[in-house]
Amino acid sequence: MPPYSLNINGESISVDVDADTPLLWILREMVGLTGTKYSCGQGICGACTVLLDGSAVRSCILPVSEVGSQEITTIEGLSPSGDHPLQKAWLTEGVSQCG
Repeated sequence: MPPYSLNINGESISVDVDADTPLLWILREMVGLTGTKYSCGQGICGACTVLLDGSAVRSCILPVSEVGSQEITTIEGLSPSGDHPLQKAWLTEGVSQCG
């Protein structure tokens, strides 16, 4: 089980997990970024969506071994102050309550 060095929201984070561990669980359980939600677990609903080098991916079905050196951006990483239009929309619409 080699450690994986991940670039999450501009910060380098090392995690020691199995290669098939979904990125979602690393973000939520190990890093504490709970804005990325678990819902269907099949990559269908989109609640777990993050950006990987600027492209939307479903983190619940993305094994950490496939991330490589790509930059991961979560909802928290869009703006530390929470003023990004998407973050504001999440709050207005209550997205975090229903995915």
